[in-house]
Amino acid sequence: MPNPQYKTTENVLARELGDELVIYLRSSGASVHLNTSAAVIWYSCEGGQTRDKILEALVETYPSVQADRLNRELDATLEQLQSAGVIEVLP
Repeated sequence: MPNPQYKTTENVLARELGDELVIYLRSSGASVHLNTSAAVIWYSCEGGQTRDKILEALVETYPSVQADRLNRELDATLEQLQSAGVIEVLP
């Protein structure tokens, strides 16, 4: 199974507001609102991180959640964050 490496994009500004993380895209002025689990994923991408390492961070944060559910949530969230332009896959 491939283990791509993800990185947060540089054209964003992130601020925690209450229990969510708001990411502003400087290029478009759009914002992306993340819940706590999506924020764990986004923060894990800072500096570049493999999918497996990001999954480890989720397992540590949510030890009572089944691994298959975390895997599904991770893949869906990575796809959404990438589509929103707040993370990218490193070559």
